[in-house]
Amino acid sequence: MESQSKSSEILRVAGLTKQFGGVVAINDLSFSVQRGEIFGLIGPNGAGKTTVFNLIFGLVNPYQGDIFFEGSSMKGLKSFQINAKGIARTFQIVKPFHQMTVVENVMVGVLNREKSIKKAREISMHKLEIVGLAHRAEDLSTSLTLAARKKLEMARALGTESKLLLLDEVMGGLTPSEVDEMIEVVRNINREGVTIMLIEHIMKAVIALSSTLTVLQNGQLIAQGEPQEVLRDKKVINAYLGGGEENLA
Repeated sequence: MESQSKSSEILRVAGLTKQFGGVVAINDLSFSVQRGEIFGLIGPNGAGKTTVFNLIFGLVNPYQGDIFFEGSSMKGLKSFQINAKGIARTFQIVKPFHQMTVVENVMVGVLNREKSIKKAREISMHKLEIVGLAHRAEDLSTSLTLAARKKLEMARALGTESKLLLLDEVMGGLTPSEVDEMIEVVRNINREGVTIMLIEHIMKAVIALSSTLTVLQNGQLIAQGEPQEVLRDKKVINAYLGGGEENLA
């Protein structure tokens, strides 16, 4: 796990509540993310993890509460406005532009900020180097494996010059060796100065990467702290890990 500075807050979620019909998906949730850290967010299926990401990224609006990025409220902002402020996200189902090359996929995001095609390509190549895909730059995105498509999704998000990157289960569906590669990719991104929020079910990755771990159950925070400590909390074991510490391996 990378040693991260926790000297300044980049994101704060304050009293966030979200209902879908009569179902409370997020219930009075509050936490903060420090600049430069890798912040893990885990919980059983239906706990509200992706809803939190959707709220942060402006895809849905909260019923109550607020979200502050670098000290400013994001209430009422659209996703493109939130992205322009420095937040990007990946999705569980990756959807690259199929008729474009790998580098062209990244350039789409870069060109939102950079007008020079030449400069945009240079920036895109750097993002591909970070995720380990520079050698595939001229290949069509359709030729990539699932693991490589997930790396491309991260490079595309980085292309928007994000300060905070929301990673939604980037390890899902990967082989053990691919998970090891992806852990290093996430570390590389973090070393570039990007703060990361990580939703993940693979405990190996969660433990290896997270400096702070937050656990949700039924839309509520039930534990937060150092990963090893949190994963031995009885509430977490009962709610998320099936009632046995052997599931921590």
